[in-house]
Amino acid sequence: MRFATSGVSALLALAVLFPPLSSAQSLPLSARVYLDHHAALQRLVGSRSAAEIGLLDEKLIYMRQDGDWLPFGRTRYIYDDVHRIEEIIEAWGEGHWVPNLRVRVDGAGTLETVTTSESRDGNDYVTAERIERTYLHSQQTGETVLSSELIQSLEGEVLVDFERTNFIIDASFTITEAKTDRWNGNTWLEFERFTLAEENGAVVHVRQSWNGTSWVNEVRTSYPNSSIKELYHELVALDVLLSDYDGVLYGFHLLPDSEIQEWKDGAWIRVERQVLTRDAGTGRPLLTEFQEWSEDEWVTTERLTYTFDGESLATMSGEVLEEGESAWFTTIQEEYTWDDMFGLAQILQSSDEGDGLELVLRQDFSWRYTDTAAEEEIFPTGIALDAAYPNPFNPSTLLNFQIERGGHVSMKAFDVLGRQVAVLIDGVRTAGEHSVTFEAGPLPSGRYIVRLEAPGGHAVRTVTLLK
Repeated sequence: MRFATSGVSALLALAVLFPPLSSAQSLPLSARVYLDHHAALQRLVGSRSAAEIGLLDEKLIYMRQDGDWLPFGRTRYIYDDVHRIEEIIEAWGEGHWVPNLRVRVDGAGTLETVTTSESRDGNDYVTAERIERTYLHSQQTGETVLSSELIQSLEGEVLVDFERTNFIIDASFTITEAKTDRWNGNTWLEFERFTLAEENGAVVHVRQSWNGTSWVNEVRTSYPNSSIKELYHELVALDVLLSDYDGVLYGFHLLPDSEIQEWKDGAWIRVERQVLTRDAGTGRPLLTEFQEWSEDEWVTTERLTYTFDGESLATMSGEVLEEGESAWFTTIQEEYTWDDMFGLAQILQSSDEGDGLELVLRQDFSWRYTDTAAEEEIFPTGIALDAAYPNPFNPSTLLNFQIERGGHVSMKAFDVLGRQVAVLIDGVRTAGEHSVTFEAGPLPSGRYIVRLEAPGGHAVRTVTLLK
């Protein structure tokens, strides 16, 4: 049964540090490969910034026991302006919150350090892991990509080198290859590498391992109807949206389609794939199917179904088809509650251990909404996007922006599911001040993300349409 709480939740624990691949072995293979791909891309998000739908202040986790909700975990978030710089993770014990982990992000220019500290006996923190990342930034296009990463872990009382990854970036500022080495105490040893290529309209990711003398193929993953840069932006957006949610299902509706092949006896063998079906009219996700390759055809063995309340996701259900059965069996279900500003306020999770669906987990989220919470500028050299006015609005709002260098400018609007809903600008603009009106008359009420890309960087604002 792949919708097991302990396994699938690893997929959605995309906080500042991603889980090791070994923690995701009970995931559907398609989801595991997504984790593998995401980990191989080495957490391409830059400095951890506020979620684009607001600033998350606190997350509370409760477990169901004997009909009562018992506190289990709490995460508090600390910001420098709108950029998250620290997360404090606590566990409930003996009637009070006990410190467990602290994650801090420090960065300047193209260098970033993420430090994870463990609390000993609920008191002092001791550094357990440190990640140093170096980025390359293109002043011409405003793009930023990860160029290297060094991971150090605690050994005894000392931080020692553990793993390093170097990325190869081509002339178009696209990652095409990366190689990971591991430290054996004396020298760096080759461990694994991946390549990225675009073939027949798909992104093909190949992972290889080092057997001591040569590179050996392991897994080949294809992402149809995408480019490397499109997939990169999709994963970045997904990380921002999911980094704070520990729901075991929430997020699968955002994963890109993929097909998995494994290398056996000198050839690539189809194994599994993941396929998302959307409503042709609204674009809403209807069904995600997890399929296995069996006797020259794809067979759906598990699926996720979705229901909506207006534009908001209401429920997500994980269903399995037992061997020899014709009816789908729901093993896990989540219900979602949204606040007045369309931020996810609560996740209620139920699972079926043989006696029907029963509540097992609850997560409550507290958001803080400010005008500046909508802004995210990564290396904002010579670019600024002012707050929309009016905001909230109906049916139109004005966005002013400034660019120091002329060139191609793109401004697009997206809904909170990441679907593009409008193109506001797509053309050449001169240096200086500009404005554009977002006409949202045909769109439903909700929060929308406006992204500006111009020479020198990019900026993001959120706006709220209230009808």
